[in-house]
Amino acid sequence: MNFNRKQIIFISISFLILLISLLNDINVYDEGIVLTNSSRIAAGQLPFHDFWTVLTPGQSYFYSFFIKYIYFNMLIERMISFLSILIIGFLLHIIIKKTMFTKNSYLSIIWVNIYCSGFMIFGLSVLSSLLFCVLSIFLLIIYFELKKY
Repeated sequence: MNFNRKQIIFISISFLILLISLLNDINVYDEGIVLTNSSRIAAGQLPFHDFWTVLTPGQSYFYSFFIKYIYFNMLIERMISFLSILIIGFLLHIIIKKTMFTKNSYLSIIWVNIYCSGFMIFGLSVLSSLLFCVLSIFLLIIYFELKKY
């Protein structure tokens, strides 16, 4: 990925906006429920069998992997969300660059960073769902590039 100076400045500003949004208050209902469910799954319990939850278990399993092997902390959840947002932005940049052949594909990184920081998307299940959707589109594009007809 070759970025010129102007693109690096815009991406850095959007990155700083996203970093500042990490300082927002904790959303007890979304982040708290996800962390509680994830810690219970990491301890060996099963959702809807050992405990009831309103959220789908996919996100709880995703975070329980990190809780089990790294540490149980709210900062870990925020950093995983932060890294997910960055990965989504860069994957969208690559997808747009490969499919649309435009020089403005870097705007996807900026848009994702500002959008996610503005809506305080940390801890919401839509973030991990979006990450896996964008990852699957990226892998599909890679598959079609490698496939020989």
